Amino acid sequence: MANALTARDSGEYYIGQDHGQAADYLEYVEGADAASPTNQMRQIVDLKGLAEYESRACTEKEATSMTKRVDRCFSWAEMRMP
Repeated sequence: MANALTARDSGEYYIGQDHGQAADYLEYVEGADAASPTNQMRQIVDLKGLAEYESRACTEKEATSMTKRVDRCFSWAEMRMP
C-alpha cells in the first residue's frame, strides 16, 4: 500500500529493510494528510516485528486491534488511488 502510493506520487518507493522507515517515507511523500495512516502503519509494523521475531504470539486483543488498523490504512489508501 505504501509503495503503491509513493511510487505513484513521487516515482519512487522505499526499498530498505526497516518497514518503519517506509512509513516515514509515505508520510514525507503524502504530507500531513498521511499522519494518521502512517502512525497506524508504524503500530502494525511494531506488532509484526514482535510476532515475527520475539518469542511470544499476539494476543487476541492485539490481533483484533491490528486488523482494525490495517483496515483503516487500506481504506485511506483506496480513497487516494484512482
